[in-house]
Amino acid sequence: MRRIRGFTLLEIILVLLLLGVTSGLVMLSFPADEKALARQGERLNHWLNALAERAEREGVSYGVAFGSGGWRSVAAAGQASREAYALPDGIALWLSVEGQTVALDDAAARPPQVWLYPGGETTAFSVALSQGRCLWRLQAPGYFVFETTDIRCDDAENETPAGHDAAGSDGGLDDLRHRLPGADQQHRRPGA
Repeated sequence: MRRIRGFTLLEIILVLLLLGVTSGLVMLSFPADEKALARQGERLNHWLNALAERAEREGVSYGVAFGSGGWRSVAAAGQASREAYALPDGIALWLSVEGQTVALDDAAARPPQVWLYPGGETTAFSVALSQGRCLWRLQAPGYFVFETTDIRCDDAENETPAGHDAAGSDGGLDDLRHRLPGADQQHRRPGA
């Protein structure tokens, strides 16, 4: 009589353990983009809310100058920049003001594109932060309400969920890159 040889319980447990460890390591490597982007998005959202509250409290209009590498605030009275923030390498910023995509360069060298007024109004704008294949968005419809979206990551590189700009475009970063000449080079941060 011939004996049929199968796998031992130890061999099966070892294979399952190896599969679990490898899948866990793979899953841990993907959310890094999401976590870094979420931190920057939350920071921008909190910063804008604090600046809007300060504008109401002090009765002073504040402008926000967005650049390819970050943003800064300017008081309407022409005072020097009060606060500036630089994005980490690998995160790109996109801006749309009143439905028009804005070409971004150095935030320190430009006048503000967005204004927060003491009466509660703002310039209508939309900001997107992207890293790798992930996108985070913030929109302001024209008053002190900043609406944010959850981070979305697509399977294909450079494809993003629909609707960055306030004009209702149905494309994401890909659409912005096609509409804005030189955007691929202009918004890529070193190390991206």
